[in-house]
Amino acid sequence: MEQITIIGAGQIGQAVGRVLINKEYHVEFWDSAPGKVKNQSQLEDIVPDSELIFLCVPSRALRQAIASVRPYLSSKNILVCFSKGMEADTSNFSHETIEGTASVTPYALFGGPMIAETLDRGGAGCVASKSEDVFKKISMAFDRSPVRVDYSRDVLGVAACGVLKNIYALGLGISDGLGLGENIRGWLASAAIKEMEGIVTLLGGEAKTSQSIAGTGDFLATAYSLNSDNRQTGEALVKTGKLNAASESVASIGPMTRRIGNKVADFKFFHKISEISLAGEKPEIGIKEFLAVASEYSIDND
Repeated sequence: MEQITIIGAGQIGQAVGRVLINKEYHVEFWDSAPGKVKNQSQLEDIVPDSELIFLCVPSRALRQAIASVRPYLSSKNILVCFSKGMEADTSNFSHETIEGTASVTPYALFGGPMIAETLDRGGAGCVASKSEDVFKKISMAFDRSPVRVDYSRDVLGVAACGVLKNIYALGLGISDGLGLGENIRGWLASAAIKEMEGIVTLLGGEAKTSQSIAGTGDFLATAYSLNSDNRQTGEALVKTGKLNAASESVASIGPMTRRIGNKVADFKFFHKISEISLAGEKPEIGIKEFLAVASEYSIDND
């Protein structure tokens, strides 16, 4: 029986584990929080025997998670990262943190719509790796499971999409909190999809990635799901005036802004979400200002 280790026993880690346990895999969970995993094994006992090691932790904890397993890693392991955020201090995407801390170990990013609460009913994963052999090994783990897995070589593009979809879901959550309705939500979603493609290509990713399940597919699932933390964060900001700083969307706005650089003002919806979330602009004013210029996103004015 093949063994898989899942680092992080939160919602997504547990959801992925349930999908895999239904197959013929022995799944070991490990979490840094004491007592979270009953009868937890030692990393030195489980990591060397696990071809696949799933990193199911928030981006802020990714470097620590890698440091925990690094002493036991080899080229025989494959790190599979589910983190969809950026490191605050370095503005690194997840794959850049992995490359800088565990360079001897093959890795892949797992993108696509993977809402934990409904994963047992189906998911659409996008495995991003420079190696098709790495993809095949990961794909085998999900064979005959409710999770469909596609392949992309565009690691940077998938990483950027995973960050941007959270930020734009925050923006749609703000719209929901303001009670602007489905029509405005659709308008904002179309603007978000257009901007995502522009930002992804600006950063060096491929346009087709932003239009794939790793981009548009993941964004729509996140922005419209009642279970989405990022959408809920935007809605709560309007209703309570408080911002959940731990949300991947909020934590990634600053680093993403730095990566975009002096072009950030060209992406007006992204820039407005940033001003509302980080600069304290009132949501009702910020969204109204964006809608006043959003006509430039229409097909006729493209």
